[in-house]
Amino acid sequence: MTSKSETRVAILGQEISDRSSILGARSAGRSRAVLSRTKLDSRQTDLYITELPRNQREEEALERNSSPSDSVINNNDDDEEEIDVNNNDTEEKKKKSVERSDVKKEIYKRECARCNVVPVGAYLRAPSNGSLVIRHYNLGPNGAKALSAPLMLDDTVTHVDIVGNAIEVHGLVFLLQAIAENRSVRHLDISDNNLASTGAKVLGEFLSHSKNTTLEHLIMSENCFKDEDGIHFSEAIQVNKSLKEIVLSHNLFGDVSGPAFGKALAMNSTLETFDISWNQIRKKSAALFVKRLKDNVGLTKLNIGFNGLGSEGASELVPLLKTNNSLVELDLSHNRLKDLDSVPLAKGLAKNNTLKVLRIGDNLLTSVGATAILHSLYDPRSVCALETLDFHNTSVDLPFERYLKEIRATRDVNVIHGKVMMVGDPPQPTKTYIRVKTRDRNNTVNPTNKPEVTSGTNTMTARR
Repeated sequence: MTSKSETRVAILGQEISDRSSILGARSAGRSRAVLSRTKLDSRQTDLYITELPRNQREEEALERNSSPSDSVINNNDDDEEEIDVNNNDTEEKKKKSVERSDVKKEIYKRECARCNVVPVGAYLRAPSNGSLVIRHYNLGPNGAKALSAPLMLDDTVTHVDIVGNAIEVHGLVFLLQAIAENRSVRHLDISDNNLASTGAKVLGEFLSHSKNTTLEHLIMSENCFKDEDGIHFSEAIQVNKSLKEIVLSHNLFGDVSGPAFGKALAMNSTLETFDISWNQIRKKSAALFVKRLKDNVGLTKLNIGFNGLGSEGASELVPLLKTNNSLVELDLSHNRLKDLDSVPLAKGLAKNNTLKVLRIGDNLLTSVGATAILHSLYDPRSVCALETLDFHNTSVDLPFERYLKEIRATRDVNVIHGKVMMVGDPPQPTKTYIRVKTRDRNNTVNPTNKPEVTSGTNTMTARR
């Protein structure tokens, strides 16, 4: 038991010793506005947050959630006992979660009214979820601006997915400001938002100069980035040390971007996944891209499918596979590779002991090229560690099937291929003959036990 002047109440593990701290917290909360925790860059447009309602009840709810410690004072003169934290901990956590959700809903609704947009029901239903997934809601720039306000103050969100919302550059600026302030978002997917060249420049500056070191996965597919825009991303990749995955598929990167990306990846040792599929990196540009990857030591997954490596790029893959010790998965599908490119590629695979998955389907390979690559698994001198070999839509013949059967007898490997053509040297089928005793016209048995072929008789039957 303690005296009234020394009453101490513990809520969620925090203790307040006197009334003065509570009064100070209340006076600080009467500013009736929620501000960002740090000052935004003066060169960018500041992200404003509207004032909350002025009634006493909502102000008290706000200060309980925004102050560093949540506390209440027991004013009951008859009850002087300390509250048991263990008994009330679960109830207080639920209450706190509900109050935070209400505050975020109120902030979002006020911002939507200010920006003249309709609130998204998906966010209002679950504002405190750890993942913010709002796909194809057509938010637009103002919708992204309104959504950025509660996101800035929410330190529970780690996954943000706003694919297909046409936020454009204006909305991107506000979203990046919120993420820079948030410091809890680790996964960001902004695909299909029509960011274009200006958006590429903004993203490049953000990745190069932002102090946010929590963002690890950035997906930027289908944003109409041009070939020249690859320079902004390559410069950012060289200096950024927090990103582990970058996806830039379905854009227009080509002859300029290929060598730039290769140089950037050679200087980066923290990036683990790089996806540049569905672009226009072809021939000489592709060769320079692959050649500069030899100096990379951290990349584990590389997807360069749906480009145009051709023979030029395939020739540079051989030294890459021989020297690289980090790649685990490589996608070369839809790259105009021919049978002649498969022989040196197989030699490179035979020297590589880290690659587990190779996807090389939908090229110009025939059963001859597929068999040559398969030889890298059969050669006893090979150190190839492939576990999955994908020849998707590549037709094979019967010798390929027999070769694959022999390989599977000694090692566990998953080989995917197209239809099996009934050509080549098939295995000889087993024939069973039924001998029938026949008699000649004189009713005598044929001494050689061989049937005589006469017109109108069928004396031998073969079963295959």
